[in-house]
Amino acid sequence: MIAFYWVVEYLGSFIDTLMCCIFCGIFIGEKNDEYRKKIFLYSLIWAAIITGLNTIKTVSFILSFSFMIMYIIIQWVIYRQKQKFAILLVFLYGVIITAVEFVVVYVTLFLTNQSSIEDKSPTRYVCMVISKVLLVLVIMIIDKIVSKRRIISGKYAAIIGCVAFFIFASNFSIIYLGLKQQDSNVALISTIFFVADMILGVLLLYFILKLADSYEKQKNIELVEMQNRMLSKSLEDTERAFDLWRESIHNYKNNIITLAQLVEEESTAEIKKYLNNEIQQLGIKTHYAMTGNKVIDAVLATKKNSAEHKEINFYANGNIPDKCVIDDIDFTNIIGNLLDNAIEAAEKVENGNVSIVIKPQKKFIIIKVKNSYDGNKNNELQTTKKDKEYHGIGLKSIKRIVEKYQGEFELEFKEKEVEATALLLNV
Repeated sequence: MIAFYWVVEYLGSFIDTLMCCIFCGIFIGEKNDEYRKKIFLYSLIWAAIITGLNTIKTVSFILSFSFMIMYIIIQWVIYRQKQKFAILLVFLYGVIITAVEFVVVYVTLFLTNQSSIEDKSPTRYVCMVISKVLLVLVIMIIDKIVSKRRIISGKYAAIIGCVAFFIFASNFSIIYLGLKQQDSNVALISTIFFVADMILGVLLLYFILKLADSYEKQKNIELVEMQNRMLSKSLEDTERAFDLWRESIHNYKNNIITLAQLVEEESTAEIKKYLNNEIQQLGIKTHYAMTGNKVIDAVLATKKNSAEHKEINFYANGNIPDKCVIDDIDFTNIIGNLLDNAIEAAEKVENGNVSIVIKPQKKFIIIKVKNSYDGNKNNELQTTKKDKEYHGIGLKSIKRIVEKYQGEFELEFKEKEVEATALLLNV
């Protein structure tokens, strides 16, 4: 019978520990196979330790506090990247498990007309089974609710954790004092305070979650606005490219008409002079757009036009091999985002400069963008608060494409210059 008792205790401790890990994972967002194996293994080990603590004859308050410490330790180990958040979630889990066990015990005592439940009694085993089943159901319901929400931001998570800690501490004190007094009136008052405390706590957590949800929606609206701005800017660049193309067609027609007129007049000297002038102008206009890729040439043309419109010196030199596996869309996204950031930074500097070099090197293609800079050296381009998300999207897009081609991306801040280098595998 003793062996059976300890097996039940171990299984109960295992479920409590496992549910604690799953509960924290719900909010932290860990649900992969490696994570599941890890929490299962740790729960097996921690359940044995907690069961061992149950053999120590001490005050229930101290024992329960020890269990909370054990839960905190295991979350600290599992969720190394978000340890503080995990600790706050442990207290929220403590509120849930305390509420579940209190309800089960209170209903059992009411139905059996008993004042307490003895250790190693059949009633206690029944209460344990019911409470664990309810706990699993509650965690599953929470998982369904939270999975429909976005990840809660840090400050709201901290508020929820603090509220959960207060509720856990107050409820535990109420239950402990109520059981210690051995008085029906005190027990009744303790029960009323417990229920009221839980209702207020649930309402408070509900309003915090609604506030967090509203905050996330507002952030998403701002993010969509930033994405629309990026799309609008891309469309403007495309329109500029078409304008340049139409302008070149118009100039070409004028050149043909002029040359035809000079030929008709047999003005050989004027023809030579005119052609030499056009060749020189052609060299000036196209030296930056000879990469070997017409799409990239068009992007460079529009960015050069944009830079010169803002009185920024622009230089481009490119050589893209015929055998290039990098998709044109990915290529233009990287170049467009890098040059947009570079032009904006150079615009804030007097006599700003922007340069881009695209070249093959062994199995890689290197894209190097330099620009004048006047800001802090902090691995982030200095922008206004309004544009931080905008630049964040651009940099994330660059990093995502670089990872796609198994490459590297680096930002280097020098005294008055920023150098961005993207390395893409071209095999």
